[in-house]
Amino acid sequence: PSIRSGPENLICEVAEHRRGKMADEEEDLDALFDSMDIPAEIRDARYAAVKDMQKVLAQGGGEYTEITEERDVLEYTAKADKCIVHFMHPDFRTCDIMAEHLKLLARQHFKTRFYFFRADQGKWVAAKLKVRTLPAVLSFIGGICKDRLQGFDELGNTDAFTTKTLEARLAQTGVISLGTENAAAAGSTRIFGGFAKSKDDDDSDDDD
Repeated sequence: PSIRSGPENLICEVAEHRRGKMADEEEDLDALFDSMDIPAEIRDARYAAVKDMQKVLAQGGGEYTEITEERDVLEYTAKADKCIVHFMHPDFRTCDIMAEHLKLLARQHFKTRFYFFRADQGKWVAAKLKVRTLPAVLSFIGGICKDRLQGFDELGNTDAFTTKTLEARLAQTGVISLGTENAAAAGSTRIFGGFAKSKDDDDSDDDD
């Protein structure tokens, strides 16, 4: 069979297979690609990309994951090549709004880890990372905090901002990359799309 709706939908299907822990997954994946009516070099490139995606998903990529221990915030951000941490409070409506957007972005940018942490359970680490307003979304690259997005001021100063607006803002520091086209469906990974070059923030500040 041919791919009906483009490579992003193929990736979504494989991602769901992985999340669902399908039996005989390797055989299913091999059979899926063997049956594709596309040139061998394209098929092989897509197969390699899907395998790469599966490896990242197995390590928690594509998920919006809670950090429950204060000490783990620094540990996880130091270990990940790229990650985003949402400092939040469960009783704040603004934090709920931010969380919904980040959940969508986590599925689209599966090579960047997305975490959330209750700021009220970690006042020391919140102070160390200069979190002063909730919601606060901190971007880390190579263990260094490159960016802090606190509140909605930089998102149009409204709680009605779009996921695309948040995505563009986070991409400014390179913690996520914008493709040449935005994927239409949440859960798309853009693994086959072209990536626009991102400019790193030269004025980044290290942890104290």
